[in-house]
Amino acid sequence: MAFTFCASQCSEEKPALSPESLESGFVTPPDSIQTSVYWYWISDHLSKEGVVKDLHAMKEVGINRAFIGNIGINNLPFGKVKIWSDEWWDVLHAALKTATELNIEIGIFNSPGWSQSGGPWIKPEQSMRYLTSSKTTVKGPQKISIPLPKPEGFFQ
Repeated sequence: MAFTFCASQCSEEKPALSPESLESGFVTPPDSIQTSVYWYWISDHLSKEGVVKDLHAMKEVGINRAFIGNIGINNLPFGKVKIWSDEWWDVLHAALKTATELNIEIGIFNSPGWSQSGGPWIKPEQSMRYLTSSKTTVKGPQKISIPLPKPEGFFQ
């Protein structure tokens, strides 16, 4: 029964979207679109003011879900807001309160560090990746085919 319902929902024809509605959805994504980010609190460098500004900036660009991960970077000295300290809990509370006001969902990693993606058991080729970007400016409307710049260094 559930399969039949699902199949009938999938086969239902949806009206075509206009170019204008597609464009407005990119420019101002509705809250129903779940745009998520990993939000790393790095090496104990955080403050109430900083997390509130971060959340407002996220909302401004259409992000409505963030996963907080407390991580340390080896060559970065640690800050003063130690995880699980009273000040850390105050910062977390400010983040959760602000996120609620902005309708941003918050998730929190299960422990400090690279608990979901790293450790001595992870081979380098299995570890987290960095995201790189490039920029190519084109003028439209026209159909073009041009190669995009390749990432440099160790990027694939």
